[in-house]
Amino acid sequence: MFGLAQSPFILLFLLIFMLSAVASTELSYEALHLFLFLIIFWEGFLFNFLSMEQHTESSIIKELRRYFQNGYNYRIDNAFIFGYDWESDFFCTNREGWAFEFEVKISRADFKADLKKKKHEIFIKGTYQKQTTFDRENKKWNTAETEKKFIPNRFYYVVPEGMITKEEVPEYAGLIYINSCANIIKRAPFIHRRKLEVRHKLCDKFYNRWIDERRRNNLLAYDHKQLIDKVEKFNEKYPDDQIFIF
Repeated sequence: MFGLAQSPFILLFLLIFMLSAVASTELSYEALHLFLFLIIFWEGFLFNFLSMEQHTESSIIKELRRYFQNGYNYRIDNAFIFGYDWESDFFCTNREGWAFEFEVKISRADFKADLKKKKHEIFIKGTYQKQTTFDRENKKWNTAETEKKFIPNRFYYVVPEGMITKEEVPEYAGLIYINSCANIIKRAPFIHRRKLEVRHKLCDKFYNRWIDERRRNNLLAYDHKQLIDKVEKFNEKYPDDQIFIF
């Protein structure tokens, strides 16, 4: 069974084959009727494909912000909420206190590569292999099975419509399609039912982001002042070639 994303290419193949056959007068009336039926059948898919928005990670995150605005708190993207090596594409909590993580993928290859990340082992077992001590004699790290409790309550994959099917996502994950808007295809089950205390951690995140923005604004203000000083000196030196900054 061909997926939706492949249907336009099937239709294109049928069109080319039919036209070439008609041109060589080798196509029977029965075959022509069959091809016409298939073309009509796939027409809706072709229209949807051509009208489908070409999404980027940024545009998908923007739609997630819009979709999860009512009844959800602490919406933040591209942040390390659950660990220094665990970046969440999008994160939010609802009013009941459950934490949601969203993994945005815009290609099948990226989706398959993501399934190899350590966090999926944690979702399944609740533990992971952590380096403990270094064995100098054998020159390797010793590892131990380590429990990790600070993980999201629900986890979603978010992809352009039709990129993957709900059967392809793990049992513990949900699936959201993005076209003109977000559409939950598979509701994510609970990975666990512990309510996480995220406010302290998020306060640090927001504070650090505020510091970064302030630093950037200070640098912009400094660069702007330097530019104004240079323009004023230029205007004093060349009064006939005035430069104005608005």
